[in-house]
Amino acid sequence: MASHAASLPHLTTGRAGRAIAVALAGSLLLSACATTGNSTASGQCSSSTAQLSAAEMQLCKDSQVFNETVAGGAATGALAGILVGALAGALTGDARNIAKGAVIGGVAGGIAGGVDGYITAKAQESGNNRVRMVDAMTRDVDADNTRLKALVNSSNQVLADSRSRLERTTAEYKSGKTSLANLESERKRLEDNRALMETSLESLRKKRDNYQETSMKMANSGASTTQFNSKISELNTQIAQLEENVSGMNAALTISKV
Repeated sequence: MASHAASLPHLTTGRAGRAIAVALAGSLLLSACATTGNSTASGQCSSSTAQLSAAEMQLCKDSQVFNETVAGGAATGALAGILVGALAGALTGDARNIAKGAVIGGVAGGIAGGVDGYITAKAQESGNNRVRMVDAMTRDVDADNTRLKALVNSSNQVLADSRSRLERTTAEYKSGKTSLANLESERKRLEDNRALMETSLESLRKKRDNYQETSMKMANSGASTTQFNSKISELNTQIAQLEENVSGMNAALTISKV
């Protein structure tokens, strides 16, 4: 952030500086809001680590990675919007337009998150070269696919373990070998694991939707998005696999009702 401010010394004084500061604060607030929405799932990991299996601990880790990357996208988009808006206002030569552009750009960039803000950031990185922009975006999706593969694998193991434990505990309760409290505790553990998967799915769907919108905008600008779309399709397939695991959790909970 400091490097951006240093490159715009004439834009960060007086009314314009105050407006940009407000918009920057707004970008941090957007990020905080996105992170708060995932606090319940991450909290359950930190509060019960000693009771978690290796697969459950890995699921916690993988889920947290995706939640943080989505939250960071909102802040990055807002910052890119602030800079672009301020620069656009500067071209008019009126400090009031600089301030107005910073505020409007920050809000728009924050809302767009990984779309307009993401495209702006990639344009800056690539010198507005469309081929390099799409290549960079394709690498981003590929990295997400690699992380998602690990998450799907850990969720597969967590589903199998959770279902096995719940089936065993349900049978033991019905035969009088364990208490209802133990059965409810096992159900709660499965529900917590399901919540982690659902939190990850929410983050992943946002990323997928943003990538798809980005692809459409790049294609409309004349860029070739074939490889980019292929990676998005792979992401979508893995999201469907995680959705199946959530459905498996729901089925196990239904079967265990007494």
